[in-house]
Amino acid sequence: MFFESLPVHVALQDLAKLGAFAPSAPVHLGRARHKDLTSVGHLLDRFLSASAIELERLRTENPWPALSPLLEGLSENPEIALAGEGLFALALGAHARAWSLQPVIIPDPLVGGVLGAWHRVQPDAPRTLPPQVAMPALANAPLWPALLHLQPFQADWEQPLRRNHVHVLGGMLPGSWVMDPTPLPPGAVIPVLEIAAWEELSLLNASGRSFLISDPWGNDVVSLPAGADWSSSIAEAVAKSPRERRILTEVMDPSEGFLFALYEKGTSRTDYLGALAMHRDESGAWHVSRVAV
Repeated sequence: MFFESLPVHVALQDLAKLGAFAPSAPVHLGRARHKDLTSVGHLLDRFLSASAIELERLRTENPWPALSPLLEGLSENPEIALAGEGLFALALGAHARAWSLQPVIIPDPLVGGVLGAWHRVQPDAPRTLPPQVAMPALANAPLWPALLHLQPFQADWEQPLRRNHVHVLGGMLPGSWVMDPTPLPPGAVIPVLEIAAWEELSLLNASGRSFLISDPWGNDVVSLPAGADWSSSIAEAVAKSPRERRILTEVMDPSEGFLFALYEKGTSRTDYLGALAMHRDESGAWHVSRVAV
């Protein structure tokens, strides 16, 4: 599955194995970064709701016919947005001056491990918390970031989201592309990748970047690790029929570990509850810390 191919999955699995760990020194974010952290849950909630709206538009208006075959067989009301009220958790990759969000939301079975570790490193954290919001089945589908990054769709995303929200989310969500085999016009390139055809993706295999290829919902995942030979996997993906079109997603491996942030979705707002920091030392051992301003 898509989530199990991401670096954060390894971190969460290791978090569950840490047991009676000794917390390390607090991670101080500074006021600006801490303020940004408090708003991410709200942005994520809005993004998932906007993704559901965008899916409905794709079905009714058909603005990009190449996507229509991908939607065949999808249920009438797929689970995308967070339903109801309660607690959810996000995994934020920590980079030098930015956050990354991959996956969009932590799957339900792993939230308990985050809560347990958070209570250990944050003794004053509330012991009574709201019930968890069930993770929607398609919340982590790679199709949504791919559509958010499509330039012709920007105005459509700005209707349910604010323009600045689209900009912030675009910087946090991974680069994702629908692998449409239609040739580009002369002189054009695929944005961010800066290649003129999917076959040229192999030119990036020595750049230190890594990618995943999957269907739009995160199934049938093929890994393209840095330094490997990607040519056969790319050719196979591009040759898929329109109903089996593939999504290419860049893997975001954070340089400074992870922050697992907890939020409470209410009727009219989403509140930040707290966060847990997790990073490796030079020996590869994980350290878990509370987060402070």
